[in-house]
Amino acid sequence: MIYDTSEISSTNNFLSHRLSSSSTSTSTSWRCTLRGKDAVVFQRKSRTPIDLPDLQQSLSLISRSHRTPIDLPAQNDHLLAVATNFRSLSSLRLQSCCLVSGEGLKALGTAVNSGLEELALINCDVVEREPGLLSTLGQNLKKLRKLDLSYNEMLLDKDFMSMLVSCNYLVDLKVRGCKGLTNASIISMLKSCKRLESVDIMHYHGIQAEAIESFVLNSPQLRRVQVEQCKISYFAKTWASHKFVEAVA
Repeated sequence: MIYDTSEISSTNNFLSHRLSSSSTSTSTSWRCTLRGKDAVVFQRKSRTPIDLPDLQQSLSLISRSHRTPIDLPAQNDHLLAVATNFRSLSSLRLQSCCLVSGEGLKALGTAVNSGLEELALINCDVVEREPGLLSTLGQNLKKLRKLDLSYNEMLLDKDFMSMLVSCNYLVDLKVRGCKGLTNASIISMLKSCKRLESVDIMHYHGIQAEAIESFVLNSPQLRRVQVEQCKISYFAKTWASHKFVEAVA
C-alpha cells in the first residue's frame, strides 16, 4: 500500500519520533501512526525521478527479497514490524542485540517461515538466555542456507543441536568463538547438515582433532573449513587437499 505524502505528514508529532539518522546512513526513519496502526517510515533519496507505476514495481521487488540493512536499534517492536511488513524476507543479520527477546525472534520466524535463507545472531545474548529459542527457529526456518551464531560463548550443545536437526539445507555455517560447544555438535553437523560447503569453527575450544578429522572425511559437499592449524591432523590435511577442500587457519 502506498500512502500520499500529505497523509504521512499529517501524523501528530511525526518528525519528533526519529529513529535513525547519521552521516553514514543511507536513510532516515521515523516512527508514526498511519490509519490507526504503528508504522516506521523510511526516507530514501531517489537518484532519478520515478513515477507511481515504477515506484510500485520497485517496492514489490524489495518486499519479495529485502536485503537492505535496516538502520534501527534492534528491539522487539522493530522485529515485530519487520515480521508484519516483510513476510518474504530472505536475510536477517543481528549483532550484539541486547534488547531483543525470544518472543520477537519467534514471531519473526513464524511470519517469514520457509522464506528466510540467511540468519545471523552474532553475540546476541538472547541465544543463551532463552532455552528452546534455537529449536523453535529451526522448526520454522527449515530452508535456511546460511547460519551465523558466532561469539555466543555460552551456547551449549543441546540448544545448538536442537536447531541443526531441522536445518537440513545449510550450506554455510559459522560458530566461531562458541566456546561452550563440544565434539557432540560436530557429530550433529555430520548427521543433520549433509549439504555443508563452508564451516567456520575457529576458537571453538571444546573440539579435538579427531572430531575435525571425522568431519572433513565425511562431509561430501565440504569445500572450505576454518579451524586452528593445531586441530587439523596430517591425514585430514592430505584428504582435504585431494578433495579440493580449503583448510583455513
